[in-house]
Amino acid sequence: MKEITFILAAYMLFAGYSVRNYQKSDSYLRDRVVMLRGNNVSCTGVQVHGKSGKTYILTASHCRPILAEDGTTTAITENDNQYTVNFIAEDPDSDLMLLSSPNRMYIDVAKSWKKHEHIHTMTHGKGMPSYRTDGEMLLEEITAVGLFNIDSQEAVIRCGSMPKFSIALSWIGPVCVLSTIQEITTAPILPGSSGGPLVNKDNELIGIASATDNEDTFSTYVTLSDIHRFLKDK
Repeated sequence: MKEITFILAAYMLFAGYSVRNYQKSDSYLRDRVVMLRGNNVSCTGVQVHGKSGKTYILTASHCRPILAEDGTTTAITENDNQYTVNFIAEDPDSDLMLLSSPNRMYIDVAKSWKKHEHIHTMTHGKGMPSYRTDGEMLLEEITAVGLFNIDSQEAVIRCGSMPKFSIALSWIGPVCVLSTIQEITTAPILPGSSGGPLVNKDNELIGIASATDNEDTFSTYVTLSDIHRFLKDK
């Protein structure tokens, strides 16, 4: 009887160890990251759990051009299954947007991060199959991201639709700008990476890809605090 108990305990310990290792693997993260594609535009999204227990795709709100007029777009999973997903909500104060989820798979949201912490992403940058980039957490600072030119009355109205937007002058003329506090990292992102997850060594979410600087040296991510705030009533 003692031998059976020992074998059972050893099996449970090994099973728990295997699960923890899988949750820290790239495969685990890939299975929860999707490519979002619509109107000849692509972004990345990651599946998360809301406080209500529902699973959503979390992505960047500046990826709205992927949405059709009825608020739908296509989510493509790691095994190339395609699903029609629906717009749920956009954060009026940060670069975050929620879509419906094709399944119940998700990653947890971290509680905190530290300066110089080693982090990584999983992205569909340039519309490629999912791939990982690595980097380091640096700091948070106010960042302005140009979204679209102000070339019509419709653009003026759109830019005035939420507190996070403002009109600024640039060398090409008036531009609608998203100005928020964002996380600055060395983890590279490319066009199409927007909305993808920034995670810690345990594959817990600590940021959402938002933009890169003009020299492609540093990348900016929606902050963990904004993610917590946006999901708290979801």
